[in-house]
Amino acid sequence: ITETMEMFQYKPNNTFLLLNDVHPYYTYSVMIAAVTIAPGPFTSEYSVTTPQDAPSGSPQNVIATVLNSTTIYLSWDPVLVHEQNGVIQYYIVTVYEISTDTSTEVDVVTTNISITDLHPYYEYQFSVAAYTVGPGPDTHISAITNQDVPSSPPQNVSVSFISSSSIIVQWSPPPKDKQNGVIKYYSVLMEELFSNTTFNYNTTGLYITIEDLHPFYVYEFNVVAVTIGNGPVAANTFQMPEDVPSESPTNLVASLITSTSAILVWSPPPLSGQNGVITGYNISLLEVDSENRWTYSSNTNSLSLSSLMPHTEYSFALASRTIHGFGPFS
Repeated sequence: ITETMEMFQYKPNNTFLLLNDVHPYYTYSVMIAAVTIAPGPFTSEYSVTTPQDAPSGSPQNVIATVLNSTTIYLSWDPVLVHEQNGVIQYYIVTVYEISTDTSTEVDVVTTNISITDLHPYYEYQFSVAAYTVGPGPDTHISAITNQDVPSSPPQNVSVSFISSSSIIVQWSPPPKDKQNGVIKYYSVLMEELFSNTTFNYNTTGLYITIEDLHPFYVYEFNVVAVTIGNGPVAANTFQMPEDVPSESPTNLVASLITSTSAILVWSPPPLSGQNGVITGYNISLLEVDSENRWTYSSNTNSLSLSSLMPHTEYSFALASRTIHGFGPFS
């Protein structure tokens, strides 16, 4: 046998010899001598090569190196020479995605390949088989791609109002196949649009209670899932419910005063103290000496008073109202 330099001797009684269990794709050199009382001269050497067959062994030392979240580099050594059974034409690499139960095959003429376009943080099983005139047995190895940032935002984001100053923000995780890793926490960024004030909250849960917000203010919030970094944003804008005003009207002035009349003029409370849509005002008029009190209402920023007593001191107090009631008097 040329490949192994082995030699065998047979003594048939016929003019033919059937050899079984010969090795595929080996070259055998045959010499024949007749024997009487001793062997005669041998014929010249005759060589024959057996046909190829599929490999009887699998590739050696298969290594899977994770390069990033979407690429794994596979390398291996050829099948052992005595198990190749022919000329290796190529290698069949099978990529099996465990979570989706799907697989793909690719033919490779070298002993390495970069498998790209994989899914982040998925487990894959790889098999490698050599092919001559048919495929041989394969070698298996598994690997998990690296984590990446989520490729989808949190789902089903909603806001529930507890009061005019507190809310609950709720959401669902990104779809499982878009998480791309272990979600460590969720980050909620709130911005109050009136003053552009921002607040940041982190939570490992799927909801967060936020207090001390301002009634009737508009807020924008962003929710992101965080693995090795922030994923896409789920954004929402909402306006807090109204409440009673928290501040009094300002700039109250009495003008065009006569002995029996006056006009009161004022400004609404500051925007930060209105807490809703101002629907009207209550004016309390007190005659200081007699302590008699009258109450008036107005839907505008002024009130005309008549039938006042001459040479009499009056004091005024003013409160604004929303649909929820009156705020403090000035």
